[in-house]
Amino acid sequence: MTIANPELFVPKIEGDLEGRIKKIRDQFKNQIYIAIIGAKEPLPGYTYKMGQYAGEAVREWIGLKSGGYGYICTGGSEGVGVDAYMGVLSWCMRKDVLTSITATEVDRARFPEKFFTLVADGAETHDHYHKVKHMKTRNDTQTKEMHAGTSGQERRWYLAKIADASIVANGQEGTLEEGLAALYWGNSIIVLKDSGGAAKIFADLKMSPQEYSKQESIVRAAGFKWDVNYEYLFRSGKINGAKIHLVSGKKRGEIRKGLRWRLNKIFPERNGT
Repeated sequence: MTIANPELFVPKIEGDLEGRIKKIRDQFKNQIYIAIIGAKEPLPGYTYKMGQYAGEAVREWIGLKSGGYGYICTGGSEGVGVDAYMGVLSWCMRKDVLTSITATEVDRARFPEKFFTLVADGAETHDHYHKVKHMKTRNDTQTKEMHAGTSGQERRWYLAKIADASIVANGQEGTLEEGLAALYWGNSIIVLKDSGGAAKIFADLKMSPQEYSKQESIVRAAGFKWDVNYEYLFRSGKINGAKIHLVSGKKRGEIRKGLRWRLNKIFPERNGT
């Protein structure tokens, strides 16, 4: 993870001096943004199917109305993000969305991906996204890509602020920072607690007293390197365990049910639609 001083870039993001957040939200107005975050190289405890099941479940929850309700986003890296994108496309396939070579543009518009990646300036979405899309849909159009931040670390903080909720699947140090940043901004995170890595840390943080010494010991006990940015985030007093929501299980049905229940709790206006 890139070591940087959050006191320098957090105010910039908080004030959105570059207007990046407004630009993205203006493109997708009246939407709920759900980020799916995790490691490029997941730690033990995670299987690629867990990421796929998460992508499927969130796209299903968003619903079939192309004009509203939500967008799914990842950081554009391989690993968990690509697995989640595979799940999004799989759901669309079952709805005859992007899959049928003979589908009309009207048919395709009925069930769009509702997905984009957010990458740092000068970076590109990993090629695996495009390969997965072509393999699944025979569609050669590029995955929608947005940019924010001058580094991968700034990009994580932007995504954490843009997303109304972030789903944590496994993850290493960068994912831990990204989830903590989401909590810092006052947003919720949903943790696949049986996926290992950073997700296990968040599950332990949920159950622990909100004391800095306890929080630090949980991170260190998991074998993660302590970082000055973690200290900044934990000492901010903004890491609220009530904003951490846990989902148990590794099977499709467990993840689907758990995510749907948690998303309905976080966004009650979506219930019954």
